[in-house]
Amino acid sequence: TPSFTVALAMALQVLRALAHLHTMGVLHCDLKPANMLFKEEGEGAARTMRVVLADLGAAGIVDTATGTVPKAT
Repeated sequence: TPSFTVALAMALQVLRALAHLHTMGVLHCDLKPANMLFKEEGEGAARTMRVVLADLGAAGIVDTATGTVPKAT
């Protein structure tokens, strides 16, 4: 189980990734732990956990004219 500090850092990575997608007009639409990939990087005291969002198959592109995400057909 990660410490509070590590868990907070991981949550911030997820939020930054979502913010990046949103600035590009993309909504993930299926955010859950199974769609987050976790990788340990570094060694010893410099060890960190990297989080990458995956499975953008349900993602939607925001229609800038209406501010909505059209449903896939």
